[in-house]
Formats: sequence, structure tokens, C-alpha cells
Amino acid sequence: MLMDYMCGTGFLLNQISLRRPDLRLEGCSLDKDYIDYANLKYPTLNITLRDAMEYSPSQTPDVVICTAGLHHLETSTQSLFIEKLASELRPGGVLVIGEELIGPYFSEQERRVAVLHLGTSIIRHLIDTSAPMDMMQTALDVLANDIEGLEYKTDSFRLRALLAPSFEVKASHSIWPEPARDWGDYVFLCERK
Repeated sequence: MLMDYMCGTGFLLNQISLRRPDLRLEGCSLDKDYIDYANLKYPTLNITLRDAMEYSPSQTPDVVICTAGLHHLETSTQSLFIEKLASELRPGGVLVIGEELIGPYFSEQERRVAVLHLGTSIIRHLIDTSAPMDMMQTALDVLANDIEGLEYKTDSFRLRALLAPSFEVKASHSIWPEPARDWGDYVFLCERK
């Protein structure tokens, strides 16, 4: 059984179902528009409108996925969420967590500078790839939220510290930018202790 927390539109779950139709898949998200879209686009998937902190999978998952969701939880709630995932997985179960990380920081001012660096790099990438203006506006909105502290992006050191009590990080991989930096999109493959 595979559980996808904060699954958004269900795109990733659908891709998994196309490759592994033998798996039981479940997903949840708190965004009604995403869930409505998912249920219309992928009617065979089991995707529910629920808060990730309150949702319980129908059975013990072997794999839990959370991509680009952790930074939407307040910093104080992130550790509780990681503990929840660990309590749901069997020992040896797998957690795949994808996050947009900022560079290392040691003060609020440094956090904001790290957010600015990530955000301007994303905007530069959008300009270089001639992305549509609505994507540019979304990136600008996210940058403003990040600087204001309305999203809770973290750095690799802090994420690893969150995972350490319950999970062993088996591998991490930079997705973007190329070449890899200490910030950007990362995927962590973890095993429950």
C-alpha cells in the first residue's frame, strides 16, 4: 500500500498507478479544487479531501510519499507530521519526501536572504525558459509568501534533523538546479527505524 500525503491533483499517484496497477494507492489533500480535479481526471484513484494531520490510511502503508507539502506546515507542526508518518509505517517502511529547500541560515535575516536566492533563481529559470506570465506571477507570489514567512521552507540540515529521530536517510538527490547546489528541489529516500 502506498500513501501520498498532500497529493495535490493526484498526478503523481496516477503515474504510479499506470506503472504499478497492482498497488493499493491512497492520497489526501486539503485543497478542494485539487481534489475535485483529481476525482474528475482520475476517477479510479482513491483521493480524499482531508487534512494530512488527521487522515489515517485504510491499512498500514509500505511506502509514504509527500512531495512539496512539508513546507506548507508550520515549523512546529512539521516534526509532528514526520512523527505521524513514522507511526503509520511499519519498521523498514519507506518515506519519499520531496522538498524545495533553501540554503543554510542561522538568523531570520539569513533565512529571508536564502528564500530570496531560491526565489530569484526560480524566476530566472522561468525567464530563461520563456514560461507563461501566470507561472511568473505564481513564482512572485510564492516568493512574497516565503519572505513574509507564510510558507515554511527549510534547509537540508534542518530537514535531516526532523527526519533523524524516526528515519534513516538512505539517499538524497537534487532535482533542480543543475549542477546541484545546497538549495533547490530535493528528494529524500528514507527508511523507518
